[in-house]
Amino acid sequence: MKLPESAIGTAKAFGWKTYSVRRRDKEPLLGFIVEALEGRGCKIISVSSPSLAPFYIVYENASGLRRGLLAYAFFANSKQTLHRPDDEHRFQIKYGSGLKGILEVAVDPSALVTTIFLGIDTIRQVFVAADPLMHNPSPMSRSLEFKSAMVQEIMKSGWVAWERDRHVPKTNTRPTPSFDEDFRTEIIIGGKKNHLVDLIELEQIALGLTPASGISLLKRLLKTALNVSAIFLTNC
Repeated sequence: MKLPESAIGTAKAFGWKTYSVRRRDKEPLLGFIVEALEGRGCKIISVSSPSLAPFYIVYENASGLRRGLLAYAFFANSKQTLHRPDDEHRFQIKYGSGLKGILEVAVDPSALVTTIFLGIDTIRQVFVAADPLMHNPSPMSRSLEFKSAMVQEIMKSGWVAWERDRHVPKTNTRPTPSFDEDFRTEIIIGGKKNHLVDLIELEQIALGLTPASGISLLKRLLKTALNVSAIFLTNC
């Protein structure tokens, strides 16, 4: 069989769904991410508008390697809520004012663009991140909760990880869409602003790993390859 001397190559482009958001509300989140990158020697090439979510940033890291970052970022806070524990922090997974709908979390299978999925506490200047793949898709308005003790440990150690069991939501007021959710134990990572680049690098390394494999990798990387002060907590 004779092969042609030339042919047309094709590749599937990576894309994602965008959501209109209030610019002034989301600017602090985007600013946190940009400042975190610049603080670690990254050069910002382009930044999407804060009026569109998720945020898309193209940057060069300290080694001169160009990267794309897709950030699903939400405000994290400790505002007390009726019938919720007093020591609870959370971030609500929602874009827009509606409580219904599905958030589609895009992850580039070729890993040319890195996706992060996180809550940002702009007052304490810390973030708490979850696995993007395990939260795709996510029902709008669902919250990811964590304890005050975790935030205190982040402030103390700078870089913290723990396991979080996922359960079927117990709610009668907000209907849960019909789709197969991932209820395996997941890894949650918290850090100060200066460790956001470490989170991005970890997501690049651990893309597609099972939670068990991710935990094993994380325990090795937190104090070795990433060269950061860190602690891994269990049963939190």
